[in-house]
Amino acid sequence: MRQLHDALIDVYYKYNTASHVFNEFLRRANTQESFLEMESQLSIQKAHKMVVDGALSRLKTPPRRSGSRHSSSHSGDSKRSSVIARKRAEVEAAKAKMKYAEQEAMILKQQALLEEQQYVSNANVTRQKADLKADLGLIAQQKEAAGAKGTSNRIGRKRRKSKRLATCRI
Repeated sequence: MRQLHDALIDVYYKYNTASHVFNEFLRRANTQESFLEMESQLSIQKAHKMVVDGALSRLKTPPRRSGSRHSSSHSGDSKRSSVIARKRAEVEAAKAKMKYAEQEAMILKQQALLEEQQYVSNANVTRQKADLKADLGLIAQQKEAAGAKGTSNRIGRKRRKSKRLATCRI
């Protein structure tokens, strides 16, 4: 019985520690959804505490004995009650493990969502950089074309001017 008591306390302590970490994560998230989830978690934790406290009190209560005689039916009842208490504790431990698994799954989903958002953000930055590079290339070509046009205009003016001078001399 003592081992069962200690095991239940150990599992419940681990559950409380993980729950506290999860609640702190939700508090730091600072969103309406995280606060609602934290309220839900706190009510679940209170329910778990009541169940564990009840199991612990049943484990602490010594079996009742009627006098100094041990009848075979009393011995059988004691064994059944011990088995039932053990099974209840196993069920509670399994519930606690399931809760941990649910919390881990939720955190993994949030992590995957963050990674997806980061991937999309990185893709947007890469696309914007490519757009800017293409725009710079286009501006460079326009600048080069404008320079060539200006040179062409100067050459055309010089030719017209020299033609006018040549016709004036004649």
